[in-house]
Amino acid sequence: MNINWNEAPTGATHWDNRADLFCKDGYFWHGNKWQPTPSHLGWATDRYTPRPVNTWQPEVGEVCECDWVGAGCFSKAIVRYSGSSIIIVTCDDSELIVFVEDAAEQLRPVRTQAQRDREEAISTAHALLIDTDTDRTVDGTLAALYDAGMLRRAKD
Repeated sequence: MNINWNEAPTGATHWDNRADLFCKDGYFWHGNKWQPTPSHLGWATDRYTPRPVNTWQPEVGEVCECDWVGAGCFSKAIVRYSGSSIIIVTCDDSELIVFVEDAAEQLRPVRTQAQRDREEAISTAHALLIDTDTDRTVDGTLAALYDAGMLRRAKD
């Protein structure tokens, strides 16, 4: 399995090789959000692949995405300095100092349009699935996804 850590959600520390999803202590990533789970006790087993250290570090002048407030809401930023211990990024006249060890959680490469479209589709589907109608059946959920245009095939 080739794990693309640039697609990992903020805070992911491991990849679960059995479930094919990102995780961190007490949570796993599913439905475009962190889901609670009992603490992982087997981090050292072959089931989990730890996140590599310094998987990506932007270069000076590079445009990246930055989580300015630590809430998983990324906006575009420009790297003004990239050193061995800190990275300085700016966005709309605001400046943020990011420690290199925290860069994997606060900075990421700019998402492609396909990645943004995918994230939006997942968020929309997730919103449909957690509808206040708790008695929704599988058929009802699938119908809601279809009505939202998410299960329709492109015309050939």
